[in-house]
Amino acid sequence: MNSKIFFCFSVLALIKLIVAIEKPEYELVSSMDDLTETRRYSPSKWVSTSTVTLCSNLDSQRNVLFSRLFAYIAGQNDKNQQIKMTAPVLNEIKQLDEQNCLFTMRFYIPKENQVNTPIPSGNAVLTDLPETTFTVTKFGGYATMNDFNRHSNLLKQRLGSQLSLYDVQTMVTAGYNSPYELNDRTNEVWLRKL
Repeated sequence: MNSKIFFCFSVLALIKLIVAIEKPEYELVSSMDDLTETRRYSPSKWVSTSTVTLCSNLDSQRNVLFSRLFAYIAGQNDKNQQIKMTAPVLNEIKQLDEQNCLFTMRFYIPKENQVNTPIPSGNAVLTDLPETTFTVTKFGGYATMNDFNRHSNLLKQRLGSQLSLYDVQTMVTAGYNSPYELNDRTNEVWLRKL
């Protein structure tokens, strides 16, 4: 039995190495340490979907938004075309008032689809993101919104007097792994430089 489990995990690890998931291009601007760096992302196209929800309800809304975007890459678009999954899945959370947040989830469009991009036919839109600089910190594990909030606060503390150079009203989170990946999970919090 143990050898079967080991074999399954070995196959999954091999698949992970063989099937590299495409990510948006960026230039490394600077590093604070092994976990925190500043990146300049190239202009790119993403597919996005949003909802206004209670800020306390963000974790339960992630599956709803993910399903909308997954439908798009599965073929719910004007070309009925399947599109490769990319990473990261970006979440942008903007506090609207004491209780409500605007929650936007984005998937990066692969390079091969950046031109003549299939148009969503469901509850999603295409978004062009301009060149943008983010300071990013990463951490592991299965992350909840509480984890992202905690790491966002730690990043803000680390930036100290430079914090005024960033959009602190919008928290951007990034997840790089399938829910089925048990080890070596990567999560990030991004702060957009103004």
